[in-house]
Amino acid sequence: MALYINQKDGYHSFDTDESGNFVQRTPDMKENIILTGMSREFDGICNENGDMHFLLQSAEGELVYLKCEDGTWKKYDIFKNKDGVCKITGILLTYEGSVMCAFYALEHSERILLAKHVFSPTNLYATPEIADAIDKHCQYCICTDGALNTHLLYRDSAGRCREIVYNSRFVRMEEYRRRVGSDVYGLCMVSDSQVLHSAYVAVHKSYTALMYASGDESKEKIITFGIPRNTKAAMNINGDEITISWQERGIMMQAVSKDSGESFSRPRALGKGLQLERMRDAGIKPGIFRSNYVIERNHTSGRMNERNMNMQKYPHSTQSSASDFADISSQEFILKLSRIEAEVSQIGSSLDKICAFLDTLTRFKEDAQKDVFTPKAQTLADVGEKDEENIKLFESMNIDEVLPQRSENIGEVSAQ
Repeated sequence: MALYINQKDGYHSFDTDESGNFVQRTPDMKENIILTGMSREFDGICNENGDMHFLLQSAEGELVYLKCEDGTWKKYDIFKNKDGVCKITGILLTYEGSVMCAFYALEHSERILLAKHVFSPTNLYATPEIADAIDKHCQYCICTDGALNTHLLYRDSAGRCREIVYNSRFVRMEEYRRRVGSDVYGLCMVSDSQVLHSAYVAVHKSYTALMYASGDESKEKIITFGIPRNTKAAMNINGDEITISWQERGIMMQAVSKDSGESFSRPRALGKGLQLERMRDAGIKPGIFRSNYVIERNHTSGRMNERNMNMQKYPHSTQSSASDFADISSQEFILKLSRIEAEVSQIGSSLDKICAFLDTLTRFKEDAQKDVFTPKAQTLADVGEKDEENIKLFESMNIDEVLPQRSENIGEVSAQ
């Protein structure tokens, strides 16, 4: 997935090509190779001054920090992987002032761990911190709210939907389990500076659905039924208008709310040849007002043409009727499913209680025979920044090769 960053002369796109070249494409169709030997794992942001910052993984598993200031690119090596293989996926980058904060998934000891990594050009020694263990689907997203807190929404190793909140200095504040459902995928979160809005794919016993929720999840709505759990959604907010876009069988679909999520229009097809791409504007933190945008691929030139750069240009009807916001057949279907699901859940709950009781008796008997009670194991969420387990996480990384004071000037490339 390409990344688009808005500069003074328009949107610049960044991507890693098939040869491992990290390429910048300017609005005037120029292509610049910034780095070679890179993987497709990267993310970037643009601060208030227009400076661009990237965190990338090389083809040999190195973690590289790249900065463009006044048209000059500088490369900083953060750490190298002694195994020479890529273990990092899903890099998400945000910032506050000159401090960068990255979240990424890291394979370690047959587990997948979600790491938070805070660093800056003058302090590359900062040790990454474990946020939690996650499942094999690597589902997580970040969002900045109006108080500049960073919200990390993710699936833990047990498949539960959880959220961790960090303050403006990226210090962990609180953690709690979301109530949006026990089996959700394709997590997406956007803030309108006051309320957090979420979109996700919920997997139930008899169907899957693209869902929307806001605030404390009391406003949960079904957008559409019968989509794969790996469906990726994009959500954008402009005043009271909320637009949710997703791809379904090769066709880009879209549903719109005109009343801050109280109701949504029926899904409508935008057509083929569209896809979701990452977009960044100067000084806009990730997750504020939008996640990704729908843009159009020009198949003749292979280049991306910006589409819907402003929320007002979204290709949906500006006129609506009451029928656009009500689907009676869907409501009846939901009601029937809810009744069936409630009955099945009641039966399942009774069986779960019986099984839990029998399991407790079995463990009590085993402990009594040993004359000792099994201590409660420490959960991974309790692992602190200086904990021994956290240090073992990076045992395969050569932290000694960090270069905090030296940067490599890789040339001047016009990006303004």
